[in-house]
Amino acid sequence: MAKSVLTILRTPRGFRWRLREHRNARIIGASSEAYRDRADCVRNIARVTGLNLAPFLWGLSRDRYEFVLSESEVTAHYAGYTRVDRTVLFRG
Repeated sequence: MAKSVLTILRTPRGFRWRLREHRNARIIGASSEAYRDRADCVRNIARVTGLNLAPFLWGLSRDRYEFVLSESEVTAHYAGYTRVDRTVLFRG
């Protein structure tokens, strides 16, 4: 897997997500609807991509989250905070 950027953001209608290629910013996946709850949005991401992002988001309330994905790790960026995790499970 080449590097990708997954963004979760809050819009006036609810939470949405978008997956882009890192090098050219081309959209390779996106939510087809807005989710009222962030947890529903995260469950949809898990269903589509196989990523378990819940540990990154536990207890946080932000309007925008950004994750840089590679084969071996996930780097989370939000509100000036960066976290690298090599244990995020990808469904095969």
